[in-house]
Amino acid sequence: MISRKSPVHALCAFVSAALAMVAGVLAMAVPALAADYPVKPIKMVIPYPPGAPDAFGRLFSERLSKGIGQPVIVENKAGAGGGVGAQAVARSAPDGYSLLFSGGSLFLVNPYVYKNIIYERAQFAPISVIAEVPFVVLARKDLPANNLKELAALMKKEPGKLRYGNSSLGSQFHMFWAQFAALEGVKETQVMLGGSGLLPAILNGDVDITVLTPGAVMQYLQTGQMKALAITSGFAIPALSSVQTVTQAGYPTLENVADYFLMAPKGTPKPVIDRLMQEVNTMSADPTYTGRLADFYAKPGRTRSPDEFSQLLDSKTKEWGEIVKKSGVTIE
Repeated sequence: MISRKSPVHALCAFVSAALAMVAGVLAMAVPALAADYPVKPIKMVIPYPPGAPDAFGRLFSERLSKGIGQPVIVENKAGAGGGVGAQAVARSAPDGYSLLFSGGSLFLVNPYVYKNIIYERAQFAPISVIAEVPFVVLARKDLPANNLKELAALMKKEPGKLRYGNSSLGSQFHMFWAQFAALEGVKETQVMLGGSGLLPAILNGDVDITVLTPGAVMQYLQTGQMKALAITSGFAIPALSSVQTVTQAGYPTLENVADYFLMAPKGTPKPVIDRLMQEVNTMSADPTYTGRLADFYAKPGRTRSPDEFSQLLDSKTKEWGEIVKKSGVTIE
């Protein structure tokens, strides 16, 4: 007896064979893509206006371009606390030619602070932490406190009297201060100034305490126009060797640095991610590059693989979620 397949069975068999062929072609295409990558310029979005993240991003893009053999073009795309730039990259083709260079707060703090966020971490493929920069806890030059313990004692003695200069609600500066205040059970009067208003306010004595990056204040510290009470990292700054880190001061849970992350759109082929990670690791071992980072009082990031970075994101996201929840800060 001769068996005859129905037209439906024949069509299913044809579709299955076609899909298998396409899958095979794609499987061969990904290694080919990675082997050739990159064959054209790469766009790297920095989701902020020119400033500290922009300076780090341009330093990184210059070195990445040299190592990878193609121009890395920086595009500043600010708005919505970094959300506009993040959303643009998330919607880009996952081919390795659109990257996101952002501060860590974009993924660690913003999702808990902003009620209407326009991007999600799940839309991205993590590559690496590029750099870490500590903050400096500052006081006006004549404040009768020289470290965090003395500051806490002064604030307990005069509750609500000291004026804390805040750049913006939900910033890492703000979150550090919220942690310290909760830990010590102290209160202050917050003065909202915006990022550009903090430096003149602490110099003029219009606020008593604030938090800023070392690059912004080093010259004023060296001339005695303000004082440093602590460095917010677990590692010291050689130019401020007499200033305690928060760990040395007895506050290890207050470690807080500005991380700079490199991300790609979700679905970017793993060989492409690995190629970028390989270049990041090469940079991190290059004394010329790390020396330029040190000019910004920064050091290379601590992750050496995308998986390691992903694990770090998981732990730090949980940590920051608890910090923000305790602070009660939300932004519409």
